Amino acid sequence: MYKFFNEEPTALVENPGGPSIWWHSAPLPDGRRIKGAHDDVDRQFKMWRGMGITPGSLIGKSVLDIGANDGFFSVAARVCDARVTALNTADWITWPKNIRYLSEAWGADIDIVTDDFRTYPFQKTFDVIFFLGVIYHVENVFGCMQRLQSLLAPGGRLYIETHLSPLGGGLPVWEAASDTYATSAPQGRTNVGRAGISNFLLPNAEAICALAETYGMKAKPLLDNPYCQDDRTRGLLLVEHAA
Repeated sequence: MYKFFNEEPTALVENPGGPSIWWHSAPLPDGRRIKGAHDDVDRQFKMWRGMGITPGSLIGKSVLDIGANDGFFSVAARVCDARVTALNTADWITWPKNIRYLSEAWGADIDIVTDDFRTYPFQKTFDVIFFLGVIYHVENVFGCMQRLQSLLAPGGRLYIETHLSPLGGGLPVWEAASDTYATSAPQGRTNVGRAGISNFLLPNAEAICALAETYGMKAKPLLDNPYCQDDRTRGLLLVEHAA
């Protein structure tokens, strides 16, 4: 049932299912691993473990994967018997080709939506929301967090993964991406609109915590794990409704 997590790669394969670009290094049922954009083929597995999710904890849960991209986390949740909605905007060049290939390979029935989470008319809330590598692509972070709060079911869990600004000294900081000033953002604003890649505001962990608190939620940084330790520029946070 959980073979997705247990297979050591027998080989790396590039562009399965035809020419494409793969961001995630995802496993295939035959033991091969797709070669993604990063040299570390275990990067996504480290992120999954860093979030502290166990396969049994998702059984019967409703999951929304915002910015699902290649579908690694959507398929991972589905093979754990969650009900999964994967959403991405149309301007990402591999969407939804790659997630369809991966979900079909694993026989994972996933609701695939091409739209913007901020305006899509969802008819329900979700027990688990993945918001991985997305928040720095959003201009209005206040509206973004308010929307996420409205989509999260009572007792639900929102997982955020993001670039982290090293600035702050314990104070919340949002760095504005710039083509003129040196910032921690890996791209400037000239990248806006190119295949959906852009950076606007780069937070530190304290900024995410303060933003969540603004909308009646509490955020807990999850930084003591191999994913964040291997790359100090990235962070994971768990956000829940405040008690």
